[in-house]
Amino acid sequence: MKIKSLVLAISTVLCTTTVWADNTVTTNTAGNYNTLTASQQGGDGNTTSITQSSDNNQSTTSQSGNWNSAYVNQHNNNNYYGWYSNNGSGLTYISQVGDNNSATIDQSNDAYYASLGNLGYQSNATINQQSSYNSIANIYQTNQLGRNTAIINQTGLANTAYINQSLGSNNATLSQSGNNNYASINQTPWWSSNTASISQDGSNNSASINQDTGIYYLSSGNTASITQTNSNNQATINQTSNQSTATISQSGSSDVASISQPSGQNNSNASVTQSGYSDTTTIAQGNGGGYGGYGWYDSITVSQTGDSNSATINQNVYGSTNYHDAANVTQSGYGNTATITQQ
Repeated sequence: MKIKSLVLAISTVLCTTTVWADNTVTTNTAGNYNTLTASQQGGDGNTTSITQSSDNNQSTTSQSGNWNSAYVNQHNNNNYYGWYSNNGSGLTYISQVGDNNSATIDQSNDAYYASLGNLGYQSNATINQQSSYNSIANIYQTNQLGRNTAIINQTGLANTAYINQSLGSNNATLSQSGNNNYASINQTPWWSSNTASISQDGSNNSASINQDTGIYYLSSGNTASITQTNSNNQATINQTSNQSTATISQSGSSDVASISQPSGQNNSNASVTQSGYSDTTTIAQGNGGGYGGYGWYDSITVSQTGDSNSATINQNVYGSTNYHDAANVTQSGYGNTATITQQ
């Protein structure tokens, strides 16, 4: 009987042992037209690190589990002066399903005279994170010429995402579905027709888009848009180039929207639409723009400096009577028009 009891005790210990996976994938390749696929489906604590130098490289990373980390580096820093750097045309995709995930894609050039020597272009980066707590996603496409594309999709709670693009004519799209999300897109274009869009579904979200050319006359025709649903959200757009378009749409209450298009720019348009109550909008613009909103306890401030500006404010609640709305328009210059409709 004593022997049987001992065997039973050992069997119980073996059956209750916890197995924790800590898998790591690390690769480093040099040259062009390389393709790499990494898949970690086994469990917790997985890490993937991929480095690909030069042009036209592709990588795909898939992770399912908890506490995953993925890093892809298609970053050229081989030449200090940048005359021969030609990093570009990279394609990277990262998918993570689980909790506490972190993903970073770097498709940048790191040369001193990037504007003269770096010819990298047409890089594409995508990060998808699902059902993740405290997730972080980063995409860097800096010192890249041509048209590059960056996409981040996050579904879950407390997500954070950043996209940073410089030079070129870039596209950036960022979407988040969940609560307490933060999204930021920073574009420093020297060429025209950059686009940036952020979509957030949830409450207490924060979104910002900065399209700062540094030298405003080198870039024009840039577009930025932010769409947010539910309440207590914040949206900010800053543009410093000619013929820019900024659009903010918020569906909820106690939302805050801010657009800045500094004085000295031409033919720019700003539009904010809010539905709800206790919303606040501020537009500071050099030339051109408008606002449309409807709800209760809305507070709207439009500040325009320059000539031939137009401001439009519409406040209504699906045809119902408004309550305690406030509209303020300040214009300095010549040939400005303002239209305010409250019903």
